[in-house]
Amino acid sequence: MNLDTNERQTLIRGLGLIAAISVIIGNVIGTGVFLKARVMTCNVGTPGWVMAAWIAAGFLSLAGALTYAELTAMKPEAAGPYAFLRDSYGRVSSFMFGWMQMFVARTGAQASVAVVFAIALNDYLDGGLKQTLFKTMLLGSEFEITTLQVIAVVVLFIGLRR
Repeated sequence: MNLDTNERQTLIRGLGLIAAISVIIGNVIGTGVFLKARVMTCNVGTPGWVMAAWIAAGFLSLAGALTYAELTAMKPEAAGPYAFLRDSYGRVSSFMFGWMQMFVARTGAQASVAVVFAIALNDYLDGGLKQTLFKTMLLGSEFEITTLQVIAVVVLFIGLRR
C-alpha cells in the first residue's frame, strides 16, 4: 500500500450497529446476571423486586453511558477515558487508569466469564466436574485446587489463542 505522506491515517470503523450494541449490552450486563439472580431473589423475596433492582441498575448504566457520550462529543479522541482523565486530573492518573484496566479490570472480567463457564458446564453435567485435585493448609487457611478452576484456566488459555 502506497501512502502519501500528506494522508492522515485513521482507525478503521469496522463494527456495525448490531455488533456495537451487542458489545455494549454484554459489557453492561456482564456475568452477574447468570450468578446473582438466585441470590437476589433469596434476599428480596420476590422476582418483582429483583426486576426492579435490575431496571434501576439499567437506568444508572444509562446515565453513565450518556455521560460518556457527552464527554466523547466534547473531546472526540481515540483515547476515550484516558484522555478524559488526563485532561481532568493529569497524566499520572490517566497512566494509572490505563495500567489498572490492563492488569485488574479487563483481566478480572475475563476471569469471571471463565469461572461462569466452568460453573455452568458443571451444572449442565449434574455436578460431575467438581472434584478436588489438591488440598493443603497455606498460611493458616485451607487452599485447594479443583477441576472447575482448571477448566476456567483452560478457557482463558483458549481465549488467548484466538
